[in-house]
Amino acid sequence: MLAVSDTYDAVAWFENDQWHSFLIRYITSTLHDPTSVFAIDIDEDGTLDALTTSSEDDTVTIYYSDASPFSTTEIITTMAEGAKSVFAAASADINH
Repeated sequence: MLAVSDTYDAVAWFENDQWHSFLIRYITSTLHDPTSVFAIDIDEDGTLDALTTSSEDDTVTIYYSDASPFSTTEIITTMAEGAKSVFAAASADINH
């Protein structure tokens, strides 16, 4: 499960510990008023990545879940003025 917190400028991943509770793993705490997060396998490597919006700095960012989860980041745009939500289609090819 993924969530945003505008209070902490954070995006978090809640990992099921298989004992009926969740461990909070922060993907980032450097966004400016994050408003949305969407899980999708953008790079088609079999793991879900996090696509986020940040309304105060007009940014859409991808956090890739790679060898070190969510350590690779790609800013898609800084011109999404007041971005409030984000969605991507599973068959989207963002390279073309």
